[in-house]
This record gives sequence, C-alpha cells and structure tokens, in this order.
Amino acid sequence: MWEKLKSVLAIPQLQLTLRSIAFGAALYWLRMSEFSWVSLVVFLGIIGFTFFRVHPLSMFVVLGVLLGMIRTLDSFWFISGAAISGAVFFYLSFGIRQLVFVHRIGWYAVRNVLLLYFTYLLFFITDKSTGFWWQFLLVLAAVFILIYEWLILFERSFPKRYLIAALAMTFLIGELLWSTALLPLGLINNSSLLILCTYILVYLTHHHFHGTLQKALSWKNAAIFLMTLLVIFWSASWKL
Repeated sequence: MWEKLKSVLAIPQLQLTLRSIAFGAALYWLRMSEFSWVSLVVFLGIIGFTFFRVHPLSMFVVLGVLLGMIRTLDSFWFISGAAISGAVFFYLSFGIRQLVFVHRIGWYAVRNVLLLYFTYLLFFITDKSTGFWWQFLLVLAAVFILIYEWLILFERSFPKRYLIAALAMTFLIGELLWSTALLPLGLINNSSLLILCTYILVYLTHHHFHGTLQKALSWKNAAIFLMTLLVIFWSASWKL
C-alpha cells in the first residue's frame, strides 16, 4: 500500500497540483491574516524558495501581481478568485519549466496573456491619486520582462534583437497605457484593449523574426483587432 502511494505521489502532474494548491492556500491565508508577520514569514519560507527557482525575473512579476491583487481586493469572493488564480499561475509556470505540458509554447502564451491582463487590471484598479509614476514604471518593467522572456524562451540565437524589440514594444505599450488611462472605457475594457494590442505586437514580431509574416496574416490580425476594438468601444460607457 505504501509503495503504491509513493508511486502515485511520484507522478509529476500530481506533485505540481499539490504544490499549486499549497501556494494558493498560502496566498489566501496571507491576505485573510491581513499580512501578519507570521503568515508572511511562513509564506516566504515555505513557498518562496520553490517559487523563485523557476525563473527569477518572470516569477517576481507573478508574485508581485498576485500580492498586489490580494492586497487591493476586499471581497471574500475576489480574494478567493485571486488565490485560485495564483495556484493556476504556479501550475502553468512550473509545468512549462518541468516539461509537464506537451505544447509548451501555447501554454506559455496563455500564462503570459493572463498575467499581463492581471497586470493591466491591477494598474487600473489601484488608486492613482498618489504614486502614479512608480505604478506606471512598475507596469512597464513587468511588461518588458514578460515580453522579452516570451520572445527568447524557445530561441536564444539573437538575444540583442529580441532585447531591442522588447524595448520598442514596451515603449509602445507605455504610450497606449497612458492614453487608455484617460479614456472612460472602464477597467475591464481598458485592460482588454491593452492585452489585445500586446498580443498582436508579440505575435507579429514573433512571425517577423521567423520569416513567416505574410500579408494574409497581417490582414487577419488587423481584422481581429478592428472587430475587437469595436466591441470594446461599443460596450464602454462614455458618460464623463
């Protein structure tokens, strides 16, 4: 019986699931205890070391966004949703690095899109009456880290061109972030518009570097962008 239990627990997917649940539970306890020093020490001591081993920069972004979300939210259901999201991010991040997923490129894109969406959402949720500039710069830093790792994760032949491309896209997204913050679209629509622009930029840049960018693909992305943009603007409230 014990040998069978050990063999079951040795399954990578099950280990990853249990660790993800533990991380989500620790995140939930941290918020419900109002970030007491005991819960913070336990959280960083038990979960932190394993969490940062995957990749320092992107995992700092994951942890920073999740902590920012649970610190900002007050509702029980929203906090529970943030804790579940934390477990999902944990599973995706470790699953990609430990080869749990078969199609890693697709799952990495899913993780980055969700994480960037949460980043934008957190920016629009937080109070910007004080500390606007450091919030803005932190978002741009997170965007640059995620885009740069997104581009070089599966091809490291030309890191300098990916660095320049990530910097250029971060600058463009910063301009869009500044502009959308002035529009009365609502935080959901603002975040959706930004994540749409971010994904299209990364998608087209990836195909450009691999020599697979064609006119049909560009027109397809332009059509998707315009249709989604119309939906976003149509659903927005324009009352000033």
